[in-house]
Amino acid sequence: MFVPQLACNPPSRSVLVVLLRSIVCLALISGFVSCQNLNANDNRQAVVHIDSSNRAVALYETPKRIISLAPSTTEILFELGLGKLILAVDDQSNFPAETLQLEKLGGFQPNIERIIELEPDLVVGASIISTSIIQQLERSGIPVWIADSSTIKGIPQMVRSLGRVLGVGLRAEAVATKIDSQINDVVNRVSNLEPLTVFVELDATDASKPYTIGPNNYLHDLIGLAGGQNVFSDAISAYPQVSLEQVIYRDPELIVLNDYIFGITRADIRQRAGWKNIEAVRTDRILEVAANLNDRLSRPGPRVGSALEEIARFIHPDAFR
Repeated sequence: MFVPQLACNPPSRSVLVVLLRSIVCLALISGFVSCQNLNANDNRQAVVHIDSSNRAVALYETPKRIISLAPSTTEILFELGLGKLILAVDDQSNFPAETLQLEKLGGFQPNIERIIELEPDLVVGASIISTSIIQQLERSGIPVWIADSSTIKGIPQMVRSLGRVLGVGLRAEAVATKIDSQINDVVNRVSNLEPLTVFVELDATDASKPYTIGPNNYLHDLIGLAGGQNVFSDAISAYPQVSLEQVIYRDPELIVLNDYIFGITRADIRQRAGWKNIEAVRTDRILEVAANLNDRLSRPGPRVGSALEEIARFIHPDAFR
């Protein structure tokens, strides 16, 4: 059988780079690889990593100039010993204390122009960052890494992945192992106990229809691991609005006021029509979530173990005596 002979002369390096760029960018169209920094004149080798949102992120070298756009990722970076590499953070980043000295870039709509001016090697954020912001940064040649988890037990692996990308794999393993140990300790204490029903109030700006947690979100998962049963686990959305009557009907044994930082207190909910007959109100099993605990509850990061334990102690205090 005749087999056509391939050309004897191999293609030049520049041709190979152009071909590589074309292949990677075609993959981007299919949703596989980001080609934000693949320059035909750049002879460095890019390494492709997969972030928490299953995005492929190409990096030429270990990042040394980092911007964090989420409080959770800021905490992780400091826990990994990388605080000195952080150029700026989002407005909500407030822990550890060193973050107070860092430049702030805004909230849900960060200052893109300023980010570009700072010339970071990598922007790290959570899944709440919009696709349009990610695309704007990538078009400017800035890679974006999403570090997030919708489950408590997924946090250690998220920390490990980010640590490997940033060249501190051993430190990340130590941090992840500590988080794993804290989670497992709480779960082992409460897993054989009868779950108690819990209503979590997130926002009662509309006092007649407060926001709460439904299924498939981080707080729902945390309540379950802490030995509770979310009374709105059957909701059709992750963060539903519910009527006061619906809460009365569900009759939770415990109430967690995540909106305490906005001024909602146990005294306020006692005044709600019909709520004095809810078991949690009758027995005064109401947790007013102060700012420090609120931060730990809402951030999938290195302090999740202490937040989980505090909620578990509220639900099942005898398990910790």
